[in-house]
Amino acid sequence: MPDQPPTPPTTQDFPDHWGFYLLQAINRLDDKIDEVRREQARTADSLRQEMQELDTKFTQRIESLDAKFDQKLTSLQYWYWGTLVVIIIGFVTVLFTHP
Repeated sequence: MPDQPPTPPTTQDFPDHWGFYLLQAINRLDDKIDEVRREQARTADSLRQEMQELDTKFTQRIESLDAKFDQKLTSLQYWYWGTLVVIIIGFVTVLFTHP
């Protein structure tokens, strides 16, 4: 039974005249505890939402950088192959035209 919350006290638990005041104080503390828990839940929800937004934002940026990098590699690949073809054609031309 440790999973069940404790039962709140009643005025019958405090038979003297202080019982009423103690019960009011306990109820006020319970209300404050509930308010703090609600505030913590709101804060946790807003932090989760903000982290999710940041994750989405960073994922989009990484994907855009990845696409740019792929485009650069593709253009560099053509540039390297083009340079190699020009060098080979140059050597072949020099070899065949050299007396």
